[in-house]
Parts: sequence; structure tokens; C-alpha cells
Amino acid sequence: MFGLSLDTIIKKDLLHILDNYTDYVSTKFLVDHIEYANHYIVKKSLIELYDEIRTNYATEDLSLKISKNRGVKLYSKNGNLYDLINSFISKDIAYQILLTVIVQRCVPSKVLCEELFISESSLRRRIKEINSDLANYHLRITFSQHIRLIGPEHMIRVIHFILLFYVYRQLENLPNMEDQIIYRQMAAQVTHYLYLPATSHQQEVLAFFLLANDHAIKGKNALTYNKEELTFFSEFTLPEFPKFLSGWNFLDWQFLFLFLSISDWSGLTLSLDLKKDIDFSKTAVVDLWMTSLERTFSPIQFESREQIKEKVYKQLMVNSFFPLDDTLFNTFHAYDYMTITNLYPFYMHKFNTFWQKFIATYPEYDSNFSRQTNLLLVISLFPITEYSPEIKVYNYSHMTTTLNHFIEQQVSNYFCNRYNIIFVDHINDADIIIGTHAPSKQTPHTNPETVVIESVLSKGDFDRIERAIDQALSANI
Repeated sequence: MFGLSLDTIIKKDLLHILDNYTDYVSTKFLVDHIEYANHYIVKKSLIELYDEIRTNYATEDLSLKISKNRGVKLYSKNGNLYDLINSFISKDIAYQILLTVIVQRCVPSKVLCEELFISESSLRRRIKEINSDLANYHLRITFSQHIRLIGPEHMIRVIHFILLFYVYRQLENLPNMEDQIIYRQMAAQVTHYLYLPATSHQQEVLAFFLLANDHAIKGKNALTYNKEELTFFSEFTLPEFPKFLSGWNFLDWQFLFLFLSISDWSGLTLSLDLKKDIDFSKTAVVDLWMTSLERTFSPIQFESREQIKEKVYKQLMVNSFFPLDDTLFNTFHAYDYMTITNLYPFYMHKFNTFWQKFIATYPEYDSNFSRQTNLLLVISLFPITEYSPEIKVYNYSHMTTTLNHFIEQQVSNYFCNRYNIIFVDHINDADIIIGTHAPSKQTPHTNPETVVIESVLSKGDFDRIERAIDQALSANI
């Protein structure tokens, strides 16, 4: 992301991988998962992580254990790795360069080199790396006697907001932040003015966005839009410009209102006629999205269609005004798409079928950010549990009726969030067979998936059953 060093990236990725395992994993396992770094680099990064954690955290809160024989193990009491990961990002030279240029917009090259303790050639190389990612946002840092950031003002404000919020999370964590109370008060005024219910977290997110915009406004960096964007803005109305936003103009207020609207904030809607043929709004995209979804999942009730269309429309607008390319999105690791795929393969197969239909016509939306945000929207419309695959199980346990029932309850409860388990009376009707012993040769059956279990199932029993389920489903996925 924006020229972050390999050192920062690998530590971030190592922490996320280790957080997925409760026991020791080998260094080779980590190297295989990292892929872009060799054994030496991974081992060096682990040692640095160990020292960093030991120096800054109490062992009972966060610890990293490295054993020559057993491997590596991470322990986190509350699961919060963001503070550690974001401390690496905030100290990275690339992050400091980009944030400095966003804040100051124009910086003498020599001054920036002195502040960051780097040579001019190193600065030039880092800026080149940063620019390769900034190009996705139509932004660029120019290098001469002065370092300047050029490009669409609304994109600069979005990047400023993202870099501040996702790294610092709370205003009090910002270095040299003396005006945090001002932006919290401003956030409260905005939500009150628009009659918006707001949690403390929503207020904090809004305060960061207000900070990024207010800083640009005080620096006399005005918003400008192209003809297509101006046409879009002319099609929706918004409340009267509030007087408490001192120094702001109508375009600034418009941009803030758009941010709130497409954030899917409860209680706030855009006044848009979705049936109008506006090029920028791309209503045809929404129509195809809906058609692809219904063909893959199920028809949507008529009374819900317009409300869902508005949600889709907002989500697609994010790609136009608040885009996150894969590099930036993956840096902040909102959630793990592959983990969801592993947990719910049947559901994810349906979603991917829908998504491939959609992006075949509109490939510009084919990014991790767009795919994953659309996945969340689809899950909200069609819950995962309603599309759990049906698995027929035959319980071949020659026990008492009550003990057999207990075995079946264990299996049903363990897999209830992923599969619809149905116990059948005839062995040849089953997808898999479980039992406290294997079926005898005198019990002919056509199903090869048989798992021998204990009457009180162990984690190993459940894992073996799940592998058998996966094999049974593989023909249909």
C-alpha cells in the first residue's frame, strides 16, 4: 500500500495468519502462506515482532512465543491487533511521506528529507512507489525542489480520511491533536441537524471525516467536479446549508451529505429518482445487479425492490466517489474473504455465481473492496442460514435410543450454522455415515463416506465429519 516497506507488510500479514491459529505453527507453514518472502526474511520479522511485543505489551495481554521445536504461537487476550499493526504503518516512511504531503500539499524536498532522515534518492524512490498506487485515485506526487500532491480534491480528502481513521481509530490517538473536542462537537452538530441517531463509534468516524475536510478547507483547497459529476449532484436535493460549518461552502456540504448517505447511515436517504436515465448514476448497473441476484438466489418481493435498489445504488456510488483499490483495502484487512469461503462454501458458490454474472458486463466493479461490500449486502438480503446445504446423515451407532439421540444432537448443534443436518432411517439415503463403529460387511451400502466417532464427539471427530461433508458436497459445488 502506497510504498509501504516489506518489513511493515510482512509483520501485518504474519500477525493476521497467526491470529487464525490457537496452537503452534511452523515457520515453513508461515513462509508457504506469506509466499512473497523467504525463510530468512520471515524468521527475521518474527524476531522483530517478538521484541516489539515483549517491549510494549504485558505478557498476559499479548505475547508471541517462538520455539525451535514447536514453531510460533500468538496469544492475544482481547483479540485487538490493530494497535500493534497500525503502529507499524504509522512509523513507515511511505505513510509519513504521504500524510505529510496530504496535510501540507507542498513541502520543500530538502525539508522533508531532513524530517524523515532519508536521502533525496530514497525520497524519490519512495515517491515513485507511492505514485504507482495513487494512480488508481487519479492522484500524483510531483518531485522537484518542492513536493506537491495533485489530483481531484475529493479523492485527496478521502485518502486523508482513510489514512487517519484506519490507523488511529480514535481522535485522541492522533499525534499533536489538540482540537479533537472541536471535531467531536462538529460531528454532534451535524447528526443533530440531520436528526440522525448516532452511536459513539459513528460519531468518531464522522469526526475524522470532518477533520479531513475541514483541514483542506482551511488550506483553501476547493472541491471541483467534472461535468458528469456535476450532473449527478444536480439530481439530488439536500437540507439547507448549516451555518455552524464555518468556512465551508455548498460543495463541501454536498460532499459531506453524500458521504453520510452512501455510508448507509440509518435514518438518512438520498432524494434520488432512480428511474431517471443519468449516465453517472448508471441505473442500468443496478438493474443488472438485481436481475443477476434474483436468478442466482430467489425473486425479491415487489414491495422491497425500490428499497434494495437504493442500497445497491449507494454501494455502487462508493466506487465512484470513495473507492478503495485492492492494495489499500487489503492493507486494513476488514475481514477475510477466504475464511468466509471456507466456512460457507455452498453459499459462497452461489454468491460467486451471481458476482461473475454481474462483472462479466461491468468489469470495472471487479475489485476486492466492491466484491466484499456486495457480499455483505447480499448476506443481509439472503441470510447464510437460509441457504445452508442439506446433508443427510445415517447414524450407525448400536447404542441405546437416548445415547443415539445424544450423538445426533451433538452433530446437529455443532454444524447448525453451516449445514442443515437431517438424520435418515435408511443407510442408502444418506450422504455420509457416522457411527461408534464401522458398518459391518453384512450391512450393504452405497455410500463410501463413513466416519467412526466416539459417543462423546471430540474435535477430531467433528473435523473428520466435516471433511466427509465437504467430499459429499463437492459434486454439487
